[in-house]
Amino acid sequence: MRKLLVSAVLAGSVLGLTSTVSQAAPVSVMLHPASMHNMMIEHSTATATITYLAHDVDIALHAHKLPALASLHEKWYVVWLVNGSHWIRVGSFMSHGGNGTWMGMPMVTKFTKIVVYAQKSAVAARPGGIEVLAGNVMHH
Repeated sequence: MRKLLVSAVLAGSVLGLTSTVSQAAPVSVMLHPASMHNMMIEHSTATATITYLAHDVDIALHAHKLPALASLHEKWYVVWLVNGSHWIRVGSFMSHGGNGTWMGMPMVTKFTKIVVYAQKSAVAARPGGIEVLAGNVMHH
């Protein structure tokens, strides 16, 4: 009986420790127009909420006042994570009434910037088209 009780207490301690170590407080990142020279995107904004987990991150990006993709001659808004010269495409979304949302859990934890491009392809290997929004990420 004593071994069972000790095992239960240790298991509870390990579970409690795991939950506090594996998830940090969410970080909020503001994304602003990448270029003030493009009047179509000058009022666009986005907020990305980033929650760091043990081996990946949970990201929820909500964009507002986006121009219609057709007016930019593009088909998708594509989300990129940047670490130095390394760019990782993590997802894409379309806008409805100037608003768009992308949520994902990429298996990457080291990046310093989130960038949204308007592109012709949702699965492009590299960023292209028009850089719409960008925001710097503070390390957790």
